[in-house]
Amino acid sequence: MKSAKFTLALTLFTVLFFIECTTSVTGGDPGGSEITNGKVVSMAGTPASGITVSAYPPGYIADRWSTATVITTMTDDTGGFTLAIDSGLYNIYIVDSSTECGYFISDIGPKQHLGTLRLDSLGTIQGTIQVDSPNAAQVLVVYSSGTPLKINIPLSSGDFRFDRVPAGSYLLSVAKLPLTGCTPGIDCFPGGTAAPVGIPDVRVASGAITSVDTVLDVNTIGELPRE
Repeated sequence: MKSAKFTLALTLFTVLFFIECTTSVTGGDPGGSEITNGKVVSMAGTPASGITVSAYPPGYIADRWSTATVITTMTDDTGGFTLAIDSGLYNIYIVDSSTECGYFISDIGPKQHLGTLRLDSLGTIQGTIQVDSPNAAQVLVVYSSGTPLKINIPLSSGDFRFDRVPAGSYLLSVAKLPLTGCTPGIDCFPGGTAAPVGIPDVRVASGAITSVDTVLDVNTIGELPRE
């Protein structure tokens, strides 16, 4: 009889231990190497299913001949998602094209729980770059590190614009186009040794237009980074 009781107790302990471990893993144990428990909801607060969630390394530049790894996943029926990230920091970029809504959050690493992310209306970043050479704006590019925003070539007036931008805080950079791989018809300057000029903390509010105006010395602007 004692043997039967001992066997039953051991069985119950094993089952409970297994359930606890399983719950811990699927719920996003802080000891794991994943971002878990993220959930995306619409502006109305309902689950946003079937939405692509992308994780971009901070050094990622759209339109660049890059080998940077972008991690993507889709939200499930409850709006939940899991991104398997082993190391490093990433920027999380979410856009729902059907509803013109999105969300952006930067510097996310492994073992973090993002909780509920509510989509906001997409906004706009626009601005003017003034430089000390009248032709300099024609050979400059503006880009956002760690996002899929396409490289923007300012007009001769120095004006640039990014549309359909999710709400969040961005790092913009200004750089010269390289001698090779330039946009046809652009008279590229040789690349300098200086790094691209950064414009940090460009905040985009839901459905709003963010204006960025800056004056730069063209001699301090480095070339668009290469691999």
